[in-house]
Amino acid sequence: MTNPVTLLGRTLPDRMARTVHVLEPGQSLTCDDGWRNELAVVEFGDVELHTAYAGRLRLREGDSFCVPGFATCIINRGAGRAVVATVRRTTLLHANDHLDADRTTSLSHPFQDPGVIVDMKLELVPVPAADVERSKAFYIDQVGFVLDVDVQPADGVRIVQLTPPGSACSIVLSTGLTELADMSPGTIKGLHLVVNDIEEARAELLDRGVEVADIVDVGGGVRYAWFADPDGNSLTLQEMAWRTGDAF
Repeated sequence: MTNPVTLLGRTLPDRMARTVHVLEPGQSLTCDDGWRNELAVVEFGDVELHTAYAGRLRLREGDSFCVPGFATCIINRGAGRAVVATVRRTTLLHANDHLDADRTTSLSHPFQDPGVIVDMKLELVPVPAADVERSKAFYIDQVGFVLDVDVQPADGVRIVQLTPPGSACSIVLSTGLTELADMSPGTIKGLHLVVNDIEEARAELLDRGVEVADIVDVGGGVRYAWFADPDGNSLTLQEMAWRTGDAF
């Protein structure tokens, strides 16, 4: 049900509306992609929040959290009903509408500052490598990344940019870049490669000689399969049930 009412003790403007989710004892609710721009508030009862990254969080009445769209599952662990209300965060990005949430658990980012109007797109992640040529061969020949750039713009400097198929974000292997020189090979952990079919992706990597761990189901429709590059930097295949098939 959707009604313009209050949230966190504040009256919402007419254009805003909250959606109420009632959970019976033991009932769970999966926060799929439709929750991506939602602020959620526990209005009654205690719930347990399961996330792929932050683990399990126990939230009590009055707590709020932002859901960025990765697998999150809310479970009512109490003996009575629990009520979770949501409001789209995009409707809050007006100076006069900003709500003070002293107990907001942001799993991705807090409310965007109404004064910030510049988009920021993460497009390049440095990956430290002891041997750039070896790592380049691994990512291209075994993992299937596409080579974008391999240049040596100055003596002692090499930049290799690689992009996973279908990704808007790339990695860079380098030597001679002062800003990245202190990064130790093997210290990058948990780069996520989101796939449509984790069984198929894992099988392909195995056929290419990559040692991929067994698939692990963490709940909420999310599954992982971890592997590492020659330096020990770790990556994982990630499948999210609501982002497969036509929704991928």
